[in-house]
Amino acid sequence: MKSAYFEKFGIANLEVKDLEEPKPDKDHILIRVEYATVNPIDYFTVEGRRKVHPLPHIPGVEIFGSVAEGEDKGKKVVVYPRLFCGSCYLCVSGKEMLCSGELFGVSSNGGFSELALVPKKNVFFIEESISEEVASSLGVGALTAYHAMKLVEHGENVAIFGATGHTGMFLIQFAKMRNCHVFAITRKKSRWLKDFGADEILSPEEAYEKLKGKCTAVIDPLGSQTFSLSFPLVSKGGKFITFGILTGDKVELSLFTTYSNEISIFGVTGGTRKEMFEVIKLAPRLKVRVWKEFKLEKIKEAFSELIKPEREGKILLKV
Repeated sequence: MKSAYFEKFGIANLEVKDLEEPKPDKDHILIRVEYATVNPIDYFTVEGRRKVHPLPHIPGVEIFGSVAEGEDKGKKVVVYPRLFCGSCYLCVSGKEMLCSGELFGVSSNGGFSELALVPKKNVFFIEESISEEVASSLGVGALTAYHAMKLVEHGENVAIFGATGHTGMFLIQFAKMRNCHVFAITRKKSRWLKDFGADEILSPEEAYEKLKGKCTAVIDPLGSQTFSLSFPLVSKGGKFITFGILTGDKVELSLFTTYSNEISIFGVTGGTRKEMFEVIKLAPRLKVRVWKEFKLEKIKEAFSELIKPEREGKILLKV
């Protein structure tokens, strides 16, 4: 099978070669991968900024494809990427994304390959009518955004940083489903965000001047570089939600400002399998913007585009 893999960390060390096909057992399903999304987490994996197993390694956390063999052969599937035991307290209380803290494609070989071996409990069947662009975004982009948006009440003023990114475009759509007033925060002035539901499009600096202390919910998945502009937007009694560190993970926080204004800070990661079912049901109502599409052989170019500041939308990988 044709696969993208690396033996040493670093994008420059990625290779695309024919590797031996994995053999399914009673606990795994072999999936023929059709499309995948290239995410920051894949970048961190290849660069060695995550604990990776095994080595050599096939990355690829977020995939869409079909069952390769057996009675369900040909049925369309997506992958819930969180690895979990299913029996610990976290799992039985509906927080399986916190169980091991590990991910398909990071702590196991992933989906940047013609065939991928996936635990049966992580495989979700989907309707044929769901487009490959949306289907290949459900496991990470849509699920993470949906899980984060569960913290937002109907009708809130929501500021979304990184609005043109993979999760950003879903955050906007889920926020509008909750009848929120959505401020899409981006330096790109991307008018297409209006079609996704954004009410206003502002740069981080414009948002700081206009919205300081006025947003009941602020979502910033970008990291340390935007924190000084995003956190001050939170109103008294409001909430700050984060789940990304693409620009760094160390910030300076005033505890006085936080407690005196009763600001809640939430870290979210992934989502539950129940939420994965809910996202799949909503999939026909969702849309994505593809920035660029690459064939598997162009995986290095795909990663190069992922980290370019001018990117607007997701990087789609045709496997």
